[in-house]
Amino acid sequence: MNRLPALLLASVLPICLPIAAVAADGPAITWGSDPVKPNETIMLMGGALGSGGAELGRLPDAASPDKTQSLDMTVERWQAIRPLQASQLCAKFVVPASWKTGIYACRYRNGDAVSNTILLNAADPWWMMGDQGETASPGGWLRIFGKCLSLDKEQPTTVFLRSDNGPGMQLKPSAASAYDVRVELPKDLAAGEYDVAVHNGFGPAGAWSDAGRMVIRRRNGWKTDVFNVKDFGPDLGKALLAALKKAEANGGGVVYLPRGRYPVDGRLVIPNNTVLKGESMGLVSLYWPDFAKPPTELLTGVNFGLESLSLYC
Repeated sequence: MNRLPALLLASVLPICLPIAAVAADGPAITWGSDPVKPNETIMLMGGALGSGGAELGRLPDAASPDKTQSLDMTVERWQAIRPLQASQLCAKFVVPASWKTGIYACRYRNGDAVSNTILLNAADPWWMMGDQGETASPGGWLRIFGKCLSLDKEQPTTVFLRSDNGPGMQLKPSAASAYDVRVELPKDLAAGEYDVAVHNGFGPAGAWSDAGRMVIRRRNGWKTDVFNVKDFGPDLGKALLAALKKAEANGGGVVYLPRGRYPVDGRLVIPNNTVLKGESMGLVSLYWPDFAKPPTELLTGVNFGLESLSLYC
């Protein structure tokens, strides 16, 4: 009966010790929920929050984003907001309904002690991909994934590309949401490695968020040679692997699957520049058996395509 509390205490000590240290110095914020708009609720996580209140300020919007400027987090006026709920570790409060959508600076106050300041609604890119997977091509496209990438259609997002040996360029997305932005790349874009940043249209001119680096590489046309799986023997599982190996040796092509159910015993690797194409989604399927220890990926590759087939696992 006495062992369970001891085990629980041992498991929570690594989490509680940093929060106790924070509480001794005053409130601290470790996370805030966004995107958030006026009259919506913000949740903060941190330490020593309970007995105080939130302070919120809206950063001014620039006429146009400027990558050469640094981020100015100056807030003209802080507004104190009483939490709806508050504990030492969590507090919830509502953005004033009269405010405009934008980037908000947020902090927490307990008497004279003030927490660190965090930004809410600033663009937060997580990862990106190009029309060639890990790379993009001139005339192709680039997609950025994350949160707060676009907050309002009336305030367009901008994507910035700059190479090591040339001036930067700003591109307007062809499609944008809070979690996904897509830009079409110029056909005359020089091959090379580019730094990518995104600005969601709100906040100061310098409110850019770096998304990482993307390699721009000219697209090589994929081969159209067709390898019919049923030409590689009656065992459909082994024939599929043989056809894929033939496509790999060929530098790519189309591995064609006529009507049938094709068993796969483990991880299926699709060669570069290869399309795995079935006769139709209703007639062709790949299926995996139950695994005691399944592979990390059932189907993987870098630059490949799947068309007109179903997957069962």
